[in-house]
Amino acid sequence: MPDLALRLIMEKLDYLSVQCLRKLCIDLRKSIFRINPESTLSVFQMDLSCDSIITTLRFKDRTIKITYQKHETGCLIKWTGANGKMMQDSDYVKMALHDAQLLLDSKNSGALDRFSFSTEDKSEDISTFLERFESYLTSRNKPLKVEYFSMHVSSQNHILNVFPFMNPTEIQTLDMAFFKDNGEKLEDAVLEKIVKSEQWKNAKELQSAKLFRDTPLPNLKHFKKLYLENTTLTTDMVVELKEVGFNVIQ
Repeated sequence: MPDLALRLIMEKLDYLSVQCLRKLCIDLRKSIFRINPESTLSVFQMDLSCDSIITTLRFKDRTIKITYQKHETGCLIKWTGANGKMMQDSDYVKMALHDAQLLLDSKNSGALDRFSFSTEDKSEDISTFLERFESYLTSRNKPLKVEYFSMHVSSQNHILNVFPFMNPTEIQTLDMAFFKDNGEKLEDAVLEKIVKSEQWKNAKELQSAKLFRDTPLPNLKHFKKLYLENTTLTTDMVVELKEVGFNVIQ
């Protein structure tokens, strides 16, 4: 099939339909790989636990949720509008990671509206997933473009597995927090890596600044919009924030 005809066909298909088309024959699979059509994926969200990974995807015309469930004989995969499928002798972490890579690779030039990770778990499976996801991000030819970056996690290192490898020129909004607010503060070394990154410096808005309430004000002044929850603001700090244009509500 000529590339032009295939492009016209794929313009009418969503991501899942393109993947089904890939399975028809090896020639089609090679042609689709060569053309590498741009996906309409706009939101990529992963919620991770010790026995399952849920991926929520928003495309131009629909939202899909895929669950990768840990099972004693393999991995049970369930998705919106379809029956579940058991993948014998398959690891749920590897399955979820493989599909995540395919989905994110389908964004060739455009940026995701929202990229979100959430986990309250510190299990070995979650750490393994994020370490492998970091390896994937570092291996990309171009950093992933994201406008809204969100991570709600239980481990400080989980943030560093992902955040430093986003495209620094695309990020508009940051939303980072610990999954459960127990008063834990960022370690100095972790905080320094975050605030010195180009991703941090280029962002315009900080949504959940509770995690960064002890961050020196010079590291916050570049934000155009800042949600700062801090019960220990001094008069000098309030004055300094107002001087750079923030509307401080106490």
